[in-house]
Amino acid sequence: MTEYRPGEIVDILIKGVRIAEQDQHGCVTITAKDCFDGKHASWRVPPQAAVTRVASADWPPRAGDVWHDRNEAAWFAFTALNGPEILMIPGDSKRDPLTTPPPHVVLDAVGPMTLVYREGGSADA
Repeated sequence: MTEYRPGEIVDILIKGVRIAEQDQHGCVTITAKDCFDGKHASWRVPPQAAVTRVASADWPPRAGDVWHDRNEAAWFAFTALNGPEILMIPGDSKRDPLTTPPPHVVLDAVGPMTLVYREGGSADA
């Protein structure tokens, strides 16, 4: 059984279940937000749901972080020269070292991502 930590980002795909109801706001009973007050609510996920980790609870990257992608390749997070945007550069010589995509592009291409190092922060690795 895979263990998950609170705060991790996951994709949840629910297969073969029926929606119990849908209200006038378009909300169904299996949502993560309460449709009436907007606060987060929790529902049990049925056993036929497939859960796939997308990123650790430490996501998104901060400047100075080191992350590993699904292939254990290192990615370094840094602040862009012209603003506060965080970008990532690969540590793998097989990738173009001049490529500096934003974190969401790296996550989509080679995720899930795992935090390896964060100065003064957490990394379980």
